[in-house]
Amino acid sequence: MKTIKLRFGIIEGKKSILLFFDYDKEIILNLKKHPGARWCSTNRCWHIAIRKGWYESLRDNLGGVCLFDISDREISKNIEMKFVNRRIKDEDRDKLKEYREWMLHKRYSDSTIESYIIALEKFLDFAYPIGTSDLKEENVVRYVNEFI
Repeated sequence: MKTIKLRFGIIEGKKSILLFFDYDKEIILNLKKHPGARWCSTNRCWHIAIRKGWYESLRDNLGGVCLFDISDREISKNIEMKFVNRRIKDEDRDKLKEYREWMLHKRYSDSTIESYIIALEKFLDFAYPIGTSDLKEENVVRYVNEFI
């Protein structure tokens, strides 16, 4: 599957998200649907303004077409902080709370608990609208192959 590298950058004096990828008509057509997406000939990349929900919007416009390389540390930290509004079913949120309480009871460190919860939230967001009760092995395999 095609990949877009996401990086922070400054375009016209404003902090922006820079999108680097090999030329692909399908990605460009979908990217043009994204509000404020523009080509920067200086940096030879597409860019979008940073605003609330930028990653979720980008994922909704391009998620079925490509994968996102969020290996840039600034980007991944920013995305993790913004993932309070993940698409997760209410019943699964309750299960996450139970899991957090179980880990606290077992005396897991705070950082371990946060890492595990974030990882599970990312997976559940990826699998949405499938809830935990309906997940199958192929959902996990697809997540590992396409997202990790």
